[in-house]
Amino acid sequence: MRLGTKFVFLIVGTAFVPLVTILLMALVAFAILPDRTGFTTAVRTVVLVDSLRHKRVDPSDIQRMVHAVSPSLEVMVFDDRGRLLSSTLRSDSLTEVLSGGTGSRFVAFNKFPMRAPDGSLYAMAVGIPMRDASQAPWQRFIPMILLLSVLGFMTLMSGLIIRSINVSIAHLEEGTRRISEGDLDFELRARGNDRIASLTRSFDNMRHRVQEETATRSRFIMAVSHDLKTPLASITGYLDAIGDGIASDPAQLEKYLGIIRDKAGLLGSRIGQLIDYVKLDTADWRRSRESVPFVPFLNEAVTVFRTEAEVRGFGFDASVNIGPDAVVFMDADLVYRALENLVQNAFRYGEPSSTIAFRATAKSGRIILQIANRGASIPPEDLPFIFEPFFRGTRARREGGFGLGLSVVKSVVTSHGWSIVAESHDGTTSFTIEITPAGAPESVSPAKSGI
Repeated sequence: MRLGTKFVFLIVGTAFVPLVTILLMALVAFAILPDRTGFTTAVRTVVLVDSLRHKRVDPSDIQRMVHAVSPSLEVMVFDDRGRLLSSTLRSDSLTEVLSGGTGSRFVAFNKFPMRAPDGSLYAMAVGIPMRDASQAPWQRFIPMILLLSVLGFMTLMSGLIIRSINVSIAHLEEGTRRISEGDLDFELRARGNDRIASLTRSFDNMRHRVQEETATRSRFIMAVSHDLKTPLASITGYLDAIGDGIASDPAQLEKYLGIIRDKAGLLGSRIGQLIDYVKLDTADWRRSRESVPFVPFLNEAVTVFRTEAEVRGFGFDASVNIGPDAVVFMDADLVYRALENLVQNAFRYGEPSSTIAFRATAKSGRIILQIANRGASIPPEDLPFIFEPFFRGTRARREGGFGLGLSVVKSVVTSHGWSIVAESHDGTTSFTIEITPAGAPESVSPAKSGI
């Protein structure tokens, strides 16, 4: 039960408990104590009189029928002129009743019109003696019973509510203590659907997230240690060889120095990836966002990518078909690094001598940027995870690196409020970025820019 529902139940129950208590007491009085209470006699008398008023009953039968209900009732029968025909009262009692004296021993004495079988009218008066209406001993405690019933209900409900709150808070307190001690291998189970249960679920989600980030950080440190240690060990080995005089001729020395330069370049590239990854984890990069004319930005990037493709032996087919005045609010350096990572990815996994496709088009107020290559398709089981940090798919396990390239791309794209989708089938792998421009590129006439 929700905590709010418990409080509502407490408030409503406090109002209804006295009514229920009174009803139960009345039922007990009617069912268990019929000979001690005037209430029972009165109810039965009213029911009898109401039935007799709709019948034609002989006056001589009235006393018998009334006494069948309760022998303690007093009955008087009058003719239509008010003359007393019969009475169970003594004369002094009759005078006392008719005079309405304060010393009357009757709590009620009512007169009802009746009709005889021959159609003549007469009247019946029935009295409930005071001794039948006197209170039973337990009736003196009715106010106390009502008060105790309300206090008992409030105490019970308050105790349940306080216990529920205390258990939930103790559960959260225990979880907080364990997390502060570095223990994340447990589960906080929420009970119910109230706000405290929601807080418990949120706290457990936070614990699970911290646990995942701790595991990710551990994998990160191991990956960094391994991938930085490998080229560093190579550089150290070749430097030791040079120092030991193993590279005695200039040609061999140049070969060793070339390997050292390659390894140093690889080391620098991986350190650059780490800097990008750490930078995206802070808010500092957002300060460098600005409105950038997008067509000149793409033209400059495509020129660099085409040159590198020629050096690597790839073709590069670029087409920019967006409005020339399109402006995008972005961090130009980070976006360029993201595009560079996608192009490098295409070089790494594309078929030799194949063509890398680079397309930019305007569609429905957005800019669609696509980079595609021909080569081995990404396995379907790897495709959902390629943007995860440190993920190395089946085809990338033979490659070096941290597995951060596509993760950096995803971080750059999503941090700008854009989206990216990867598709891979029939030997073609493509990455499509949907960009929100600062202006409306489709509002200007598209200008084709052949690059």
